Amino acid sequence: MNICVLGDSISKGVVFDGISSRYNQLKDNYVSLLKKKFGFAIENFSKFGCTVTKGLAMLDFHKDKVSQSQYVLIEYGGNDSDFHWDEVAKEPDAVHFPMTTREDFRSKYNAMIDEIQSIGATPILLNLPPIDAQRFFDRVSQGKSRENILHYLGGDVQYIYRWHESYNLEISSIAYDKKVPLIDIRTAFLLDKNSKELLCEDGMHPSEKGHMLIAQSISDYLEKAS
Repeated sequence: MNICVLGDSISKGVVFDGISSRYNQLKDNYVSLLKKKFGFAIENFSKFGCTVTKGLAMLDFHKDKVSQSQYVLIEYGGNDSDFHWDEVAKEPDAVHFPMTTREDFRSKYNAMIDEIQSIGATPILLNLPPIDAQRFFDRVSQGKSRENILHYLGGDVQYIYRWHESYNLEISSIAYDKKVPLIDIRTAFLLDKNSKELLCEDGMHPSEKGHMLIAQSISDYLEKAS
């Protein structure tokens, strides 16, 4: 079985170190854990900060290798749903657009699925780990006007969670409409009683324990599919 991965920093294995306030790559990320368990080749074309728009470019660049894969894991949405928070902080009453609008996100995600299928591989979508809205807010507002960002959010930090969830729902809807497999990693996070331990201090990137949970969810699917 050959697998390749198209995704953002989550699939790249990036974690946030709250002590140093730096992003590092986790050695035992979920892709590495899958390699160790199954022993098959996994090409990881994920990139820090990647959106579905950049993902399409990555797919085009690596098309030959992707075509040799049986399955293609796709994980996008976190960066797509994000905002330019420095601009929000400066002009909280202005209209601000996410990195990718939901309409554009859906269109380009569909195009990615079509392209993967056209070259003979099977796309498998991953939905999004939940965001810890308060931790995320604390991180993105560092060095900026917290008051202005909160004003833009309507005074409710949890709006960040709901906005992020709207992109997660788009992924589920895309999978349903395109009739492609979806691995539900989000529910595994939500049902864990120690869910705060599954995310880094930035409230967005899965921790080492979070990557173990993602690996287990994908492993369960692959074992049933094989």
